[in-house]
Amino acid sequence: MSKASVRNIIKQRKLSKIANTRSDLESANILGATLEENFGLAATVGLTAAEFLCTLRDGKLPQDQNDLIKFVSELSNEMMHRIHDIFPDSLPRPLAIKSLVIATMQLIANADLATGIKAPLSPTYENGKLNIEISVTGEEITITNRGNEFADKAFAGTNVFANPDIYGQTFYKLSLNAAKYIVEKLSK
Repeated sequence: MSKASVRNIIKQRKLSKIANTRSDLESANILGATLEENFGLAATVGLTAAEFLCTLRDGKLPQDQNDLIKFVSELSNEMMHRIHDIFPDSLPRPLAIKSLVIATMQLIANADLATGIKAPLSPTYENGKLNIEISVTGEEITITNRGNEFADKAFAGTNVFANPDIYGQTFYKLSLNAAKYIVEKLSK
C-alpha cells in the first residue's frame, strides 16, 4: 500500500470514530469554543441568526427545506460580507458557506430560538465524510420566546454607522450566549 492510501485509511477511521463517539455535549462545547475563538465567525453567525429570526417573525421565511437552506446560504454569505466590510481583520479569508449555515442552524434549533428545524450537533459519517443534516421537522417553523428575545437584543440600540464596535460585539456575544445555553441545557 502506498503512503497516501494508508493516510486515507487512517483519516477515514478517525472520521468514523468521531461520528460514532462524539456526544452532543462534546459537539456543543466544540461549537462554543470555535465561536469564542473566532470573532468574525461568531459575529457572522449571530447576525445571520438574528436576520433569520426577524424574517421568521415577519412571516417571510420559506418553510420548504430546500428553499430554507438556500435562503440561509444566501443570508450567511451576505452577513459574512457585511461583517468583513466592518471588521476586515476578523475575516482574513471567506468562510465556507456550508459551515456558516450549519453553525447558524445548530444555534437556532438547539438554543431553542425556533421550532420546526432539526440541526443535530453531532455529525454522522457518510460516504467518507462527516455530515450534519439540516432538515425541517414537518411542523411549521415558528419563533420561540427565546428567539424573540434574541432578535430584540440583536437590534436594540445597535447601529453599524453610529458604533460599529458595539454592532459586532452584540452579535458575537449573542452567538456565545446561545452556545452557552446549549451546553447548559445538555449538561442537565
